[in-house]
Amino acid sequence: MKKAFLAVILLTLLVLGTRDLQAQAYGPYYSGPYWDAIQYQQYQQYLQYQQYLAYLQQHDPYYELHAMHHQLYYQPYQPYQPCCWAGVVNPLPPAFGRR
Repeated sequence: MKKAFLAVILLTLLVLGTRDLQAQAYGPYYSGPYWDAIQYQQYQQYLQYQQYLAYLQQHDPYYELHAMHHQLYYQPYQPYQPCCWAGVVNPLPPAFGRR
């Protein structure tokens, strides 16, 4: 009798508790006026930087020298690719992961 009573109580708790476990539909976290303001600000900064580069290209006599130096001495950007050893993904960048 005790086992049946406990089973009924457990079943009741499970059935009543599942209401809280249902998935809730939310919009994407990056929507809304705050996110739009951030995107607008970043775009404005991008446009200002492009205008600055155009100004430098027209008025700086050493612009081509700086660009050539950057192309020769700086490595192109390589996106991060994780290293894998025996099927385990290493979360550290290659400079820190190998010893």
